Amino acid sequence: MIQVWKTRLMQLKKRWLTIAFWTLFPFLLTWIIIETTEVIQDESKIPVGIVLKENTEMAHQLKEDLQSSTFVEVMDITEAEAKRMVATHEIDSAFIIEKGYEDAILNGERNRLISSYTSNFSFGYVPIREMIGSFVQEDSGKAKAAQTILQLGEYLNTNNLPTTSEIIQKIQEVEISENLVYTSFQFQGEDDREGNTQNYLIKPWQIWGIFSLLSTLLIFDWVIRDRDTSMQSRFAFIRYSFKQYMLSNLLFYICFLYIIDILTAIGFYYLFQDQWQWNLPFVLLSYRVLITLIAFLIAICFQKYLIYYSFAFSFVLVVFLISGTIIPIEGLTQIVPWIDTLNPMYAFSEQELWHPLFILAAITLVFWYMKGEK
Repeated sequence: MIQVWKTRLMQLKKRWLTIAFWTLFPFLLTWIIIETTEVIQDESKIPVGIVLKENTEMAHQLKEDLQSSTFVEVMDITEAEAKRMVATHEIDSAFIIEKGYEDAILNGERNRLISSYTSNFSFGYVPIREMIGSFVQEDSGKAKAAQTILQLGEYLNTNNLPTTSEIIQKIQEVEISENLVYTSFQFQGEDDREGNTQNYLIKPWQIWGIFSLLSTLLIFDWVIRDRDTSMQSRFAFIRYSFKQYMLSNLLFYICFLYIIDILTAIGFYYLFQDQWQWNLPFVLLSYRVLITLIAFLIAICFQKYLIYYSFAFSFVLVVFLISGTIIPIEGLTQIVPWIDTLNPMYAFSEQELWHPLFILAAITLVFWYMKGEK
């Protein structure tokens, strides 16, 4: 096996540029797509104006809560600027926090605290209004809780009662420390992955998985080249058979590409702040072995490069569609549940080590090895 690997390394030196391109292709294209989508997402935020008519802690907290939204760009403006900018469509809409907002919240009032300016083109007004309404409801709940605590303290004749603002501040500290109020918007069917410090519109690992499958298929055109008749005739003078040679090269590519995968994981860690899960190396190894076996078994079925490349691109396109990376397919999987069994990306997306396709690939590989040569 060592001699076979040395021979393969000598062949890779002659094609180092092609091999380097296809091994780096998944990582580079994933990085380009993620950065592009991030730029588009930042530039597609809804511009909204905020007018503060009082300089209180609750008013500023409401503004900060709105600024924390990922799809809203908050602009601090005056009321005159709000009228003009909404009329000229420079901003989608404007919200005015009226004077007396904090006192009204502390007194249990929630009506007519915030006014707004809109136009016929204020497409983001309704969801932003509902978001602000939820923030007001949250502030009102905190104020009501503070009033209840004070009333209970008076009923029990407790000395040194805290003020309402101190109680509200303590509630906010508990929420932050205990993560009591946490809302995560995500597409239907997406899992809330732990360990990632930044959320992306498209998951980097899912995009990488698709491109890694494509690059593996294109790298494995060596199978067609080595199955040439003139190449096989040389094995009459070699101590190991042609199929042993092929399996040794298969193992070589599994090891070689897995090292590239680990380097990719390190790159994702620094580029996308992707935290390592304890099972990530094992999940990568499982996915690498699976797609390498698939690429090998597909390649041995072809003798012409053009037909093989056409099939490879078509196969990856089908996997891309049924993987749900961009287009959700929850409805389809409910009707056709076995579609996940045919999707080599499924176990990798779910961070699982086992996929039913392992059985099919192993049986096919054994059958190919046991079958006699022509």
